[in-house]
Amino acid sequence: MSDKPFRVGRLLRLFLLLALLALPAWSVGRKGKNAELSATERERRAVQIAADFAQDGDIAKAKSQLESLGVPKPQQWVAALAERYIAEKGDTPDTHHLVELSVALGLKTVAITRYARAHAASTLVDSTSTQPPRDPSGRMTPLPPTSPTLEPTLSPTPTATSTPTPTPTMAPVAIVQADVLNVRSGPSTYYPVVGRLTAGKVVSITGQSEGGTWWRVDNGKEEDGWIYGKLAEAQGALADVPVITDVPPPPPTPTPRPPTPTPVPRPQAEFRVVSTRLLSIQENGGCLGMHNIFVKVIDASGAPLNGIRVGRVWVPEDVKITGADNKGPGRAVFDLFKHGDQVHVLGFSSETTRPLEVEDEKIPIPELIGAGYCPNEAECHRLISQNHLCRFHYSWEVVFQRTR
Repeated sequence: MSDKPFRVGRLLRLFLLLALLALPAWSVGRKGKNAELSATERERRAVQIAADFAQDGDIAKAKSQLESLGVPKPQQWVAALAERYIAEKGDTPDTHHLVELSVALGLKTVAITRYARAHAASTLVDSTSTQPPRDPSGRMTPLPPTSPTLEPTLSPTPTATSTPTPTPTMAPVAIVQADVLNVRSGPSTYYPVVGRLTAGKVVSITGQSEGGTWWRVDNGKEEDGWIYGKLAEAQGALADVPVITDVPPPPPTPTPRPPTPTPVPRPQAEFRVVSTRLLSIQENGGCLGMHNIFVKVIDASGAPLNGIRVGRVWVPEDVKITGADNKGPGRAVFDLFKHGDQVHVLGFSSETTRPLEVEDEKIPIPELIGAGYCPNEAECHRLISQNHLCRFHYSWEVVFQRTR
């Protein structure tokens, strides 16, 4: 019998063994090749993978192609790429495709979710959804390449008698925009702070103030709190938010505010308060500047009076004499601490100044605007709410005049 078939069989087995030994090296070579891709080439391929997914909706294929790019955590990497395209390129087809792929992968950052809500074609991406909006063919409606903005594209109805599925209504929520946002017990800065929220925090809206400038929100505590509306982005069914009218009044301040900055003159007093002024932010040296009460005492004709004793109401032992300590003719200076104070002339019948405050919320808004600490009432409220004014660093100028 010939041994030719036996030799052929041995040759075939040897060939298969060599092929199996070469396979791992070939596989490693492919991975190494992908790992050596430049950042620009990886980005280009990721954009193409997202564009292909927008056309065929094949998430398994997209995942496999992302794995082949040779980057660690490729799904998180493509989400970061989508965020960069949102920030740098804006409303482009590439951005749209990358966002669509990121949402399909379940990677929904704040930026991606906002973009998807603003530009999805037929259905908002709800906070509990794990898939992007799809048309009847199973894909998210692609962005028209020639459109300057991402306009919704309506999918054709299958038949003339079909009933369109209603768009789900999103519950009203507020997304905090400020770095730190105070939560108060009522819709005004006169209510105490009961909590704080940080940027990006999403809270449910349960009511609004009359005029709609404040939102009542569920801040995770036993009672709801209030936030200033201009410091948060409100979304959802805002038309259904009820107006809350049964809000208790704010608690009284420790010292009642007079209706006008200057007290009513009382002629019987030998010394009257003729001027009370909050120093401007420039005069005070900015928000890290002084915290003083500058007192000037003059006679009936307006000339400075030296040797007059002036004292603080809340710290009676602190007494100054005008013209002493090199403060100037008829002048005296007090330090002003965090609870404010009042001053009056001692040894004579004298009017007493109104409370000279150093806490932002206790200083009348018109005086803050007049002294240049904020440009308008809305901005004053915003800065007070964020604790971004000059708390405890304010100074006042007071003038006493002798009446006889």
